[in-house]
Amino acid sequence: MLNGISFIITTFFFVGIYLRYKSGHKPGIEVTLAFAFLWMGAISFILSNVNIIESEFLATNSLKIASAIEVAFLSISLAARYRKTQNDKLVAEQEAVERLEQINLLKNKQTETLEREVKFRTQEVVQKNTLLENQNKEIIQSINYAQRLQDAILPSKKLLEAMFRDFDIFFRPKDIVSGDFYWLESTEKYTFFAVADCTGHGVPGALVSVLGDNALNRCINELMLTDPGEILDRLTILVEHTFDNADGIVSDGMDICLCRWDHKSELVYSGAFNPLYLLRKNEFLDFKADRQPIGKFIKRSPFTSTKIEVSKGDQIFLFSDGYLDQFGGEKGKKLKSTGFKEHLLSALNNSENPFNDALGKSFRDWRKNEEQIDDICILRVGF
Repeated sequence: MLNGISFIITTFFFVGIYLRYKSGHKPGIEVTLAFAFLWMGAISFILSNVNIIESEFLATNSLKIASAIEVAFLSISLAARYRKTQNDKLVAEQEAVERLEQINLLKNKQTETLEREVKFRTQEVVQKNTLLENQNKEIIQSINYAQRLQDAILPSKKLLEAMFRDFDIFFRPKDIVSGDFYWLESTEKYTFFAVADCTGHGVPGALVSVLGDNALNRCINELMLTDPGEILDRLTILVEHTFDNADGIVSDGMDICLCRWDHKSELVYSGAFNPLYLLRKNEFLDFKADRQPIGKFIKRSPFTSTKIEVSKGDQIFLFSDGYLDQFGGEKGKKLKSTGFKEHLLSALNNSENPFNDALGKSFRDWRKNEEQIDDICILRVGF
């Protein structure tokens, strides 16, 4: 019975080794030798037990010797496998280190490339910012010079003082230069004065204002016109003629409030969209303007002139719409004419500050954090 079991066990060992070889997973030579010696020991043990080999020594010690040899070879196999595992581990660690070094090298290269790109782009941005700053500086310098030219065209304070006993100019361009302008010209018999609001603001508006100032001077000094309505009719023709010479379609023009004063009590007014306010005994009288601008208009009609008898203590206001249209207050809405008149009265009745300072404070208080939306020009004349 024992002999059969030993034979079967050793046979299974060899079948297992054979199958491992056949599947491509060859066992080590040490494992093969270990089981070979165990098999030979088992065969010797079996043959000795059945008296085919007559040897008491083999019958007693063949399995022990074979097992000892098997253990020795298996130990050698385990030691070899352990060494192989350790070597594989070292190789894997070395490969991991090499891969990590490659990754770090690639990362460093990418970082250097990125740093160079960032440095290059930063230099580009700095150069462009410097260029923009220089261009902006040149533009601001040009606009500041244009402001000096525009100031030179506007009537001087000395000229206004020579013409009017009592007056104020509240002039607040939205930008450096203004599309609003005030104008004054005198002859032996009359003084003509106006406040005009040109299309746009800033540089475009200022260019139109130069055209308007020059055209008004021509109407008085060259064409010898005296009626405000006729002056506005001629002003319209001059403006349209100037812009008709352009290659493209230009429909710019202006709104204006124009007055003629005879240095006594007669005031003649004509307006293109801009009305005239007369303040008499703390009550405002409104004189409406014609509902047509200076410039291109679909349905044109002659401007009308209105005669006004002014008395001592009367005050008139010529203005553009910048103050009235300003957003502000608690609800962020436009001030409009009613609020504008309240501001004018409040500034006139302010005993602590001059009219301009008081009106400027009222405007700031109304506007609050809102941006100024347009140029502002207000001319007050007292009689």
